[in-house]
Amino acid sequence: MLITAVQLVSYKDFDLSFTFQGEWGASVFNGGGKFQEANGDWFDNQDRSQLRRWQNPGDITDVPLLLNASNDFNATSTRFLYKNDWARVKAISIGYNFDDKMNEKLKTESIRVFVQGDNLFTFTGHDGIDPEQTLSGLTNSRSSLMKTVSIGLNIKL
Repeated sequence: MLITAVQLVSYKDFDLSFTFQGEWGASVFNGGGKFQEANGDWFDNQDRSQLRRWQNPGDITDVPLLLNASNDFNATSTRFLYKNDWARVKAISIGYNFDDKMNEKLKTESIRVFVQGDNLFTFTGHDGIDPEQTLSGLTNSRSSLMKTVSIGLNIKL
């Protein structure tokens, strides 16, 4: 279930808005996992999960032995299927609106100064892949969205 919430709050000359999005009860298949955990092959970045790989008899792990030869340890399997519960603060904006007296003095209809942050917080139970994936459920090893902070000025004459 995907949930999106948008909230706008105003107090005196200040305003605050934020967008929150999350999803619960879904799974995602990390199609890139079979390359990123592929026996130390040179052709793709390798995932840090390989540090947990099987190395000695008696080791208990979910990551197989790494071999530098062809093997089926990177075959498509549920090993790369992740529970995809997540929550993200998509945007936060805090603004200050100049009062009527200041707008009259500056000969403007309105002036607003603001700071906005996008994709500042993502909470998920798995590493490496962006929880917002395509509808096919297959990832393309896409990294998380870029975090951005902007400062702005809106002037209405």
